[in-house]
Amino acid sequence: VHHRTKNNLAMVQSLLSMQSRKYSEPEVRDAFTESENRIKAFGMVHESLHSSDNLKDIDLSKYLKNLSKQIIASFSTHARDVKLVTDIDKVSFHIDDVVPCGLIINELISNAMKHAFPDQDYGEICVRLKAHNDNRFMLSVKDNGKGMPEGMDMANLASLDSLDTLGFQIINALVGQMNGELEIIRDQGTEFRITCERPV
Repeated sequence: VHHRTKNNLAMVQSLLSMQSRKYSEPEVRDAFTESENRIKAFGMVHESLHSSDNLKDIDLSKYLKNLSKQIIASFSTHARDVKLVTDIDKVSFHIDDVVPCGLIINELISNAMKHAFPDQDYGEICVRLKAHNDNRFMLSVKDNGKGMPEGMDMANLASLDSLDTLGFQIINALVGQMNGELEIIRDQGTEFRITCERPV
């Protein structure tokens, strides 16, 4: 069942890719790419399930590494070389918790690829997942790009015309679904850091 679901999602992704080729505007093509990546994030969950014994034992570390690589590769039309760095603890989550984590990573990496390096040919994106002893975990995406304007936070990101507000609406909704907290850290770039209760 999971294998068939993955194949069906891959078909939808292929249809979006074919449709995107009809447009030359970078903004339109990026919108299609992001939709493809959101579907890909779901498909990779089912791919992981196909090789897993149960719904409660999905290797989140392997999933996030593979997903992050594929998201960056999907933005190959952007004329820059972006290095992916991962610092991910080996943990297993239930499918209900893997999906929002994957979608959050997709939105944050996509945003960094589009906005963090406008005047750079090279950049670096770091994805971290750290499990804490107090039954919490921290998930973050950090870039070494131009950084965000001072004073901006998740409450007023929608006022930035240059950013994909739909992406941040998705992030806010998913963080809320996970009963998590999100903060923005500006230190030689931008880091979005989510802290949540670790699923049991």
